[in-house]
Amino acid sequence: MSATNHFSCAILQRLSKQLRDEHYEDVEIAIGKRNFKCHRFILCACSLFFRNLFSESEAVEQAMFELTDIAPSTFQLILDCIYRGENVITRENALDIWKTASLLQIDFIQNACEVFLKENIDKETCVEVYKCAKHLESKTVSSEVWNKILKEFDYLVSSNDIFLLDADDMKHLVESKDLKINSEDTVVQVIMQWTKLYNDDTNVADANARDTILSTLLRASRLCLASSACLLELLIDPRVIYDAVALQLLRNALHYHLHPDRRHDFCPSAAAYRACKGLTNVILAIHPPGLKNGELTIIYKRFPEDCWKILCGAVTEVNAMQEHCKALVYDNSILVSTSDPVTSYPDMFRFFVDERGIELITFQQALSQRLNPAIVCHKNFLYVMGDDNGEVEIERLNLDNTGSHDWKEVGALAKPVSDAMATVLDNFIIIVGNTKQEESKSLIQCFDTDTLSLHTLGDYLSKAKEKRVFLKCWSGVYLLQEGGDLRWLHRAAESKLITLDYHERLRDPPVDLNSAVVFKEELIVLAEPLAAPVAAAAQNHAQGQGQNQEIICTQEETRHPFKSVHILRENFCCLMTGVVPSAFLHN
Repeated sequence: MSATNHFSCAILQRLSKQLRDEHYEDVEIAIGKRNFKCHRFILCACSLFFRNLFSESEAVEQAMFELTDIAPSTFQLILDCIYRGENVITRENALDIWKTASLLQIDFIQNACEVFLKENIDKETCVEVYKCAKHLESKTVSSEVWNKILKEFDYLVSSNDIFLLDADDMKHLVESKDLKINSEDTVVQVIMQWTKLYNDDTNVADANARDTILSTLLRASRLCLASSACLLELLIDPRVIYDAVALQLLRNALHYHLHPDRRHDFCPSAAAYRACKGLTNVILAIHPPGLKNGELTIIYKRFPEDCWKILCGAVTEVNAMQEHCKALVYDNSILVSTSDPVTSYPDMFRFFVDERGIELITFQQALSQRLNPAIVCHKNFLYVMGDDNGEVEIERLNLDNTGSHDWKEVGALAKPVSDAMATVLDNFIIIVGNTKQEESKSLIQCFDTDTLSLHTLGDYLSKAKEKRVFLKCWSGVYLLQEGGDLRWLHRAAESKLITLDYHERLRDPPVDLNSAVVFKEELIVLAEPLAAPVAAAAQNHAQGQGQNQEIICTQEETRHPFKSVHILRENFCCLMTGVVPSAFLHN
């Protein structure tokens, strides 16, 4: 049996009259200078706080109780709600009633306040409401209000409300992909202002927190996406200069700005676009390996979510006989090199990616007959070197001059190499390849792009026929070999010469290494698919997922510089990192 509205209203009217006439009251609540005559039974029925208070043995005969930390006007509203059933919650008093109802443990008023606050979130009070919700451990309200804070970041900066957030919330804010901003510069400026207030706050007793808060927030931010002018301002800030970690983070961001040519195999978290920017960081690949039926297809996916999608396909200008394929990303362009194993006729394609789509903006007929050459970008030049036919010339093309196809010879290898691959370390191009003279070893050659001179490293790589790939991350350049050996390529501080040192061996690596890339500090290795039943393989391919993915080791398990090592088993090649318009993901 349930009470009708008529009965409910009648009961509330009687309770209201009882309170007004002050008959049969048996307890008095003193708050400040006001006393409220109430009824134990009614207070206990609504409030767990009063139920526990009145049940104490010494309180059974007590007629008056004094409460603190409650405003008399707010308690009066609580009584109006209890005795009269009035909806007393407004924008002006919602927080006060919520706090008082939580203190008195009146659940139905607490719930009503939470519903009201979620339905009436505004930018003027969202930080205050969030702090209250966090204090009262209301996950539903704090989650809703936090989304409002993310959307109203620019307003909260102008009103200075953003500086009311604590250290954990500030870190959570600046690292959020859903933070809506006009410029990453504003985020950096807020970090610098907030940390100054934090360090000036005498209530912060943790000295270690003071020392590390700046680097913690800069590491959580998208520092690489701030403007060059903003980064240069940080470069003269004493707090950054004398914080070794913050200074290194700034150097990394400047390095990222200065070298768009090195982004295709390394996407740091500090360069990950937020959702509001309409751009998404993805990994790219060429499908299938090399070329098939004369069509070159570029595919992409977010990692680890999503399936593979076609970014650009059906490039029919490519000769159907061409097989060798290498690719890299330069700024907003994807550069692809192909060559014909029969005629050694090379082709190069450049695809420009923007919100309008993919445009083949240049068709470059490469300078000489090369079969499977190494390609690499350094500054604004595309370099081509080595090939399976024994070519030794090193040639380059100015990528900023999109209308030119003029290649220029700038040097030569000391020895011809096949199966060549290349990377850049400082101003050196490092070329690794196999030689006919040393069939069991691979030669390492260094080309200085400043002096246009070349020298060879004294060390050779053993197992010349095995596959290998260069990797980049903030800690430097690495060489991953098919057997799982990871080597560190760096310049020795004393001699300033390039050296290749053994770093470690990854656990259970694939023996069919195809390509690899570092994406948000995760090492993603592209390997050949395992043998699988035809039906299962077809289903995986239809879903665009292949047999990916497996994790072979994490940073905690080994000493490698990556958070973890993932294996993608796909029938693709040329793994890269890139940026595509977010609209592509919904097509």
